[in-house]
Amino acid sequence: MIAFAHYSSEQDISGVTTWLVDFLGFLRGKGEEVCVNLHHFGTEVERASVLVPLRAAGVEVSIRRKPHWSGEGVRDDLEFLNRHRPTVFMPQCLPAHFFAARLAARAGVSCALALHADDPEYWALLDSSVPERWDGVVVGVSEAIAAESRRRKPGADVRVIPCGVPIPSMAARWSPERFRVVYSGRMVERQKSVALVMDTLIGFCRNCAAGEAVLIGDGPELAVLKARVAEAGLDSRIRFTGRLAPAEVGPELAAAQAILLMSEFEGLPVAMLEGMACGLVPVARQMRSGIPEIVRDGETGLLLSDDPSAAAESLIRLAADPERWERLSAGARGLVRTSYSQEACFERWWSVIRELQGRARPVYPLAMPSRGDLPPPDERLGSVDLRQPTLLTRGLGWGRRLAGRVLRKLGLRRGHRP
Repeated sequence: MIAFAHYSSEQDISGVTTWLVDFLGFLRGKGEEVCVNLHHFGTEVERASVLVPLRAAGVEVSIRRKPHWSGEGVRDDLEFLNRHRPTVFMPQCLPAHFFAARLAARAGVSCALALHADDPEYWALLDSSVPERWDGVVVGVSEAIAAESRRRKPGADVRVIPCGVPIPSMAARWSPERFRVVYSGRMVERQKSVALVMDTLIGFCRNCAAGEAVLIGDGPELAVLKARVAEAGLDSRIRFTGRLAPAEVGPELAAAQAILLMSEFEGLPVAMLEGMACGLVPVARQMRSGIPEIVRDGETGLLLSDDPSAAAESLIRLAADPERWERLSAGARGLVRTSYSQEACFERWWSVIRELQGRARPVYPLAMPSRGDLPPPDERLGSVDLRQPTLLTRGLGWGRRLAGRVLRKLGLRRGHRP
């Protein structure tokens, strides 16, 4: 049995979740028994968007509301592992899952920690979850993340495995009548810098007669972005699709010519790889981490500063140069085909899992954690608190939740966002 732990929400469009659902389906196709424990952001767990594809793939799913205390989340993970008794455990994203892996590893469970982004939170999790002596592996989605992991944990077994994407048969084409730029991802300011994305797209569409833009995805900034487009008078040139099913994303990408990313940090973004697989030219902000590994300036795409005016100008020049576009498009598609196909990356992950299965010597049942088993709070993890809640802190939490319900009933506070 191979066990995973992840988060869920009602409309999760993250690249990590897309990768996980596809990878679990791949493992089931190889005859592996897999299970996953989900901590759900929201009140109605059955509305988690990942449940339908996971259950359809034959994956055994446990799900509960995300605990308010990471210590409680760790206990839930360990109880989940005790029920299923896997040889391999692969936590994703949440602090509680990573901390549970450290405790499971002490009892001989083989663990693989996946680092999906060059994010302070991931470095905090690596620092607190991987001890000096540890038989598991750390997997970075890019060479840059792997290099930083080795620097922080010199004795760790660190591998590089990108998420990988399917290689579609459809491909983007040059069009003299229009040049469409896509943004695909969460509509959030932190990390994704959607204000810079919108500044760039508005500047591009205002100054390029053939310019169009499509934004795929959802998030808390969506209404603000729509209002900016309306204010700029560009409703006919800049379109929002909202959240799309995976089968609906491909045709949108194939109908465009470029894909834009202005994030402040990334790992190896799945959305950009998907666009490049269709032949879209990636136009990305220069940043640390995996972007320079796939966007090779002038060969497979364009690297930019964080200046939206300069980014818009780069898109305008690209839209006026079909020969350059053809060359960059072919370079982007070729790179993904040879180095980032989903099938090849999944096979690499499966090889690591088989290796870990051979190492595993689990002793069940796993002991529940004491206060001293958990790492101290870390400011890089924001509001995560590992301490056992006292009567006072429980009361404060109940008071805040009650006040929030009252304000929402009165229409004075917007609903909770996962």
